[in-house]
Amino acid sequence: MPRKPRKISKLGIYHIMLKGNNDEVVFDSPVEVDKFLSLLTELKKKQKIRIFAYCFMKNHVHLLIKVKKPRQISKVMKIIEQRYTYWYQRRHGRSGNIFKGRFTSKEIEDMTYFKNVFRYIHLNPVKAGIVSDPIDYIDSSYRFYFGDDAGIIDRDFVFEQVNQVLFAEFHTDNRGEDVALELGMFLSYSDGRPTTMTDEDAEREMQRLSRCRDHIGFHRLPRMERWKLIKIFRQKKITYRQIAAFLSQSKGAVYYWDKLRSA
Repeated sequence: MPRKPRKISKLGIYHIMLKGNNDEVVFDSPVEVDKFLSLLTELKKKQKIRIFAYCFMKNHVHLLIKVKKPRQISKVMKIIEQRYTYWYQRRHGRSGNIFKGRFTSKEIEDMTYFKNVFRYIHLNPVKAGIVSDPIDYIDSSYRFYFGDDAGIIDRDFVFEQVNQVLFAEFHTDNRGEDVALELGMFLSYSDGRPTTMTDEDAEREMQRLSRCRDHIGFHRLPRMERWKLIKIFRQKKITYRQIAAFLSQSKGAVYYWDKLRSA
């Protein structure tokens, strides 16, 4: 099956994530983080990209960057993946892929989305329970928004969007983030620990609970019964995305029905 073309951001801004192959650790030491950052610094100069945020976890990395040309993002990421992989293989005496397929990306189309993703990236280690305050996590760009040293970060653009004085407070206001995550607005990774049931298990559970084989049977049910079942699906930790796939509806519509009935 041919790959789908990568969506293009009109603003040229992307949330990028690279994941370790088979959940493998690819950033296990400061040396590895520093190497990736040095490659990123070099590409920033040569390709004229802007870097707003990054966060290295053990088996993946998040980036928030801006490119000048529509297709430049693929070129930049291909270079950094290849060069880091070559260096990593030599360092560890191994061969084969260290990253899981192509990098994943989400195009940023407005500043509200930009700010939410920016905050989400910096809060990754907090969400993972590694630190309680993002300032204590040295492998992210958060600390470079304080003091004189900006590192490789382009702070001026961010401070046009986020009040510099209230920068720390901004990172505590994550209202709606869990919903946005479920609706697929952010690129997320669970470090190999699934937080929801698989799509196949979710479908079987919804079939069992509704006694419907597919969306056709489900939509034949009375309206109130359908809404009640959506509530039950959510109580079973079935995601909006999985419910939407079963009902052949958009994730936004399922979320709306769920919250409408809660009002």
